[in-house]
Amino acid sequence: MSYIETMGKILDYNDLEVAGGASAALSGAMAASIAAMASRLSMKKDFGLSVDELDEIITEAEELSHALQDGADKDVIAFHSVIEAFALPKATEEDIEARKAALQKGYVLAAMAPRDNARYSVRVKSLLDRMYGKTNPACHSDVAVARALCEVAIAGCMLNIKANIDYIKDEDTKAGLRKDIDFFVGNISFLDVEKL
Repeated sequence: MSYIETMGKILDYNDLEVAGGASAALSGAMAASIAAMASRLSMKKDFGLSVDELDEIITEAEELSHALQDGADKDVIAFHSVIEAFALPKATEEDIEARKAALQKGYVLAAMAPRDNARYSVRVKSLLDRMYGKTNPACHSDVAVARALCEVAIAGCMLNIKANIDYIKDEDTKAGLRKDIDFFVGNISFLDVEKL
């Protein structure tokens, strides 16, 4: 599915499959694309970043935007893996064990996809922090919106990890995800983290 199809499903209030996780990833992708755009619009005059630094930001921002667009699709695939596992038969003990294993695999995927997307979004936020106040003043509001989108992306991904973590049986996986959550909380500044 392309990011345009994913966005269409997000905006379709009758669609029951694509929601928060994909929305969070696309928020990060939009933030990255805005970072690239603002960098391009800041090249003709020195606002505090050299052309080489702006080129580096553009390259990384474009890579991150693509990764987050793909990440939105991976989030949808992970969600489907859980739904498909629930639909597996439960007629025999073998069926029940196979269903449990499929559910565990699905829950891990459903936590890892947003974890990866949050990591990408933290990198986007780092680019935007580096740019803040050092781009064309005409882009100031764009960069500010992109920073806000990053925080929404990180928080949204974190909430999707939290939604799945309690269903995961492997304690090492859960411990790693909890460590990731703590890291992500440290990258959210203006949202009320206590209410998330």
